Amino acid sequence: MSKLLSFLRETPEPERFQTEVGDSRYSTKINGIDYDIYTSKKGVITKKKCSNYYDTVIKLIKKEFPDSPFHVSLSTNDLLQLDEPFTNENYIIIITKRYQCQVLIERLDNTPITLRQILNKLINTTEYNAYTGHFLEYFEKNNNIQYTACFGN
Repeated sequence: MSKLLSFLRETPEPERFQTEVGDSRYSTKINGIDYDIYTSKKGVITKKKCSNYYDTVIKLIKKEFPDSPFHVSLSTNDLLQLDEPFTNENYIIIITKRYQCQVLIERLDNTPITLRQILNKLINTTEYNAYTGHFLEYFEKNNNIQYTACFGN
């Protein structure tokens, strides 16, 4: 199992806190641990800073896919499925709308297509060099064999 998958399985993702207009926030250290202190209409809420968690995830993703011209910014749930079957179809087509790319991905040795296989194919496809600096956020299923790779800036 990769270090990325081990970390994601063993380390719970920090709880997110939704701020509202009028809320205030400041950071402080308590016993050597970074915390964000939120003051809102609901009272004072203290949350452990989550930047260390996400910094670690980003570093592990970069180690997992060192040649990627784009940033892999998939959700934790998606990343946990990296080596699980993405589809049982014999082939799929990944498209992008921005640069009108189409990439065919086929099953290998009669095993289901995985998210890792998809990412590696996109990383090694010349057309995806145009996505340098962009963030691959998710895949949208169009039909059984076609997905859109959704990028943000």
